Amino acid sequence: MAKQSIGIYMVNHDYRYDADAHVLYYPQKPIVTTNAARFSNYDKYPAGINAIVSIQCYMGYNQEDSVIMNHSAVERGLFRSVHFKTKADEERVHKGLGDAVSAESG
Repeated sequence: MAKQSIGIYMVNHDYRYDADAHVLYYPQKPIVTTNAARFSNYDKYPAGINAIVSIQCYMGYNQEDSVIMNHSAVERGLFRSVHFKTKADEERVHKGLGDAVSAESG
């Protein structure tokens, strides 16, 4: 479950080379936790955002259309995250025809 969270999934995420990682810019510690989270000290680490959610009818919108966000909160960084992806690459040097011609003439 910790790997699936988008907050900080490991304490040493800066030094790990995982294939895929999502890290939240401004994570928060959870307000409500479970006994298992307290036992494993997972409640001490930020795992997401404590967003205030209200589901209500508003000007013709119903419950299915109830995702209305504050624009200034999004501009200040609400739910902003970064995605890290590890890729391998190597450089190969091939001796081409141009090297052989310049060596013969020189």
